[in-house]
Amino acid sequence: MKVQLPLQKLLNQILELSCNDFTTEEFLKQSFHFIINQSGTLGVNKRGVIFLVKEPEKLKMLAHKNIEKKYLVIVS
Repeated sequence: MKVQLPLQKLLNQILELSCNDFTTEEFLKQSFHFIINQSGTLGVNKRGVIFLVKEPEKLKMLAHKNIEKKYLVIVS
């Protein structure tokens, strides 16, 4: 019950975002922002990366938070 309300609020924010006229990239970036900001109340680490497949076998990093630079260089 403790996690349900914050999770419901997060899902509502993301659902509301989907009603806007954002590009896929902007939608994913905004969603990532909401998820990272709620991570403490959800009981998960406040870090992560979000990728978008641009071409077969090519990823584009859209957003990241609290990821060590050595890993960011590898995936760039």
